[in-house]
Amino acid sequence: MLAINFFSFVLGFALFLGASGDYVADLSLLAFTGTPVGKVVPFDGLDLYVSMPRNQSGKTNGTTARTRFGVLLLTDIYGIQSRENKLLVDSFARAGYVAVAPDLFENKPKSEDPMASFNGTEFFRAHGPAVTDPKVEKTIAYMRDKMDIQKIASTG
Repeated sequence: MLAINFFSFVLGFALFLGASGDYVADLSLLAFTGTPVGKVVPFDGLDLYVSMPRNQSGKTNGTTARTRFGVLLLTDIYGIQSRENKLLVDSFARAGYVAVAPDLFENKPKSEDPMASFNGTEFFRAHGPAVTDPKVEKTIAYMRDKMDIQKIASTG
């Protein structure tokens, strides 16, 4: 009887380790730590940060890959140069979506240095809708034409 209980324990523990191997490493889809895994892709004079879902027999960390669906992330004033913004884009890819963020600020976002001076009025005047809307349109064109994304959600 003792041998059966011990064997049951070992078998159960082994199954637990095996079953959790695919999911325990990434319990949270939203992560602000780690190394970004996407890539900066140039398109028609615009840099795009693109993160693709991992395809494991149609699955991404237990979530079905939805490569026909995309998420367009409009970043905060720190742009795609910010590690946290890249990780946020990567989080959508971990959830199974193709995720893209355009460089809305032409490689000149607000500095992440808290001691750096910042004139919000000038920054927003230089990056108003007349400047950023065409970049969003280019990003949507890239997602539809180059990536064959059929449905696009936007957040930011």
